[in-house]
Amino acid sequence: MDLLPGGSSSMVKKTGFRSLKLVNIEMDQVLGDKPVGVDYGRLDNGLSYYVRCNSKPKMRAALALAVKVGSVLEEEEERGVTRIVEHLAFSATQNYTNHDIVRFLESIGAEFGACQNAVTSAGDTVYELFVPVDKLELLSEAISVLAEFSSEIRVSKDDVERERGAVMEEYRGNRNATGRMQDAHWLLMMAGSKYAERLPIGLEKVIRTVSPETVKQFIRSGTILAIWQ
Repeated sequence: MDLLPGGSSSMVKKTGFRSLKLVNIEMDQVLGDKPVGVDYGRLDNGLSYYVRCNSKPKMRAALALAVKVGSVLEEEEERGVTRIVEHLAFSATQNYTNHDIVRFLESIGAEFGACQNAVTSAGDTVYELFVPVDKLELLSEAISVLAEFSSEIRVSKDDVERERGAVMEEYRGNRNATGRMQDAHWLLMMAGSKYAERLPIGLEKVIRTVSPETVKQFIRSGTILAIWQ
């Protein structure tokens, strides 16, 4: 099968993708299970990593931490906790308090915010940082921030109350016609599985009333540390 159709030279010229070449792949060919074009491996602590070099944009690094924890792991009384934890990460951790992470991102001109730099789905939570690397210490600190997100998120009564309001705003923003249709489509696609009962945004009553102790227990139960599995 040609990935680019015959007579594609005009298309290549128009789009500027001059490096693209015709590739033939047999439909019964077994694809390898190893990533292509990246350096990858697993650290002694079990963390898998993937590194790829891109020429553009220059002197920038796109960092992502994928934590294997999503809304499907929540119990009934925890529905919405994963999203709250996502927000708490930017509030305070063991070594970064009182929104120090936000101030660090501001100081280097990076975009910041739980909505811009993180996303929670049914299966995982992904934190992303896009940072300049003209100074190596900036890259080092950005990696340290992601390390804090993995296991050192602080949970206090004040922290939870503050982020509870932010998550409620997201919940209310998703109650429009588009959001309701997306939820209905999700329920239809996932019918018969636990996924159908675990929309990532959670339940309003849980978001409004969940206690810091429940959030702490969710973290202590090992779900946040699932990244190391």
